[in-house]
Amino acid sequence: MTKPSKIVAWIFSVIAHPLLILTYGLILIIAFNPFLFGASSVGEEIPLILICFAYTFLLPLVSIIFMKLIGLVTSLSLPTKEERIGPMIICIVFYTWFTINIYRNSNIPLLLGIFAFGSVISLSLAFFVNIFSKISLHTVGWGGLMGLIVVMIWYFGYQTLSFFDWEIHIRLILVFLILIGGIISTSRLILGAHQLKDIYGGFLIGFTSQLIAIRILL
Repeated sequence: MTKPSKIVAWIFSVIAHPLLILTYGLILIIAFNPFLFGASSVGEEIPLILICFAYTFLLPLVSIIFMKLIGLVTSLSLPTKEERIGPMIICIVFYTWFTINIYRNSNIPLLLGIFAFGSVISLSLAFFVNIFSKISLHTVGWGGLMGLIVVMIWYFGYQTLSFFDWEIHIRLILVFLILIGGIISTSRLILGAHQLKDIYGGFLIGFTSQLIAIRILL
């Protein structure tokens, strides 16, 4: 592959980093119905978004950087199955702690609790599969985000998102996420990070984990 294509693939991989997915999902939920959180806009819920970002991105990332500094991992990209073990355990701990806290908070809607719990399930399943194959955590995360949209449509009846003077149908957003998911998958293949089975397996785990979560919590 040419160098420009690898640069583009790397950019998409960073934007769709699995540790960012829960924050993206929270923003989507607030954007569709900020009144669930007692707010009238996404801006009013910035403190909650920052808390989510800290628990599910910053703290795991700082922990992995520390592991890199003391030599437990050779790279932040975690190129081997073995190097993923410690960071994945750390992520599961932080995601579980975040999920417990929001689930116990009566001011946080159940939909976010379901999405967070689904993320814990997907991470746990990915941890198990990682023993045998280097599953794509990028597609695990993106599959979970698509699972969230499906849950919002078929279980909670969401229809449209108001964006200034536009009304964006939620199914259009699902199509957009599927297209971006294809780009992310291609990016991971271009970078040589995964095989096709790792890509497909990631989507399957991420998507089905959200359905499992809603079956348990509803």
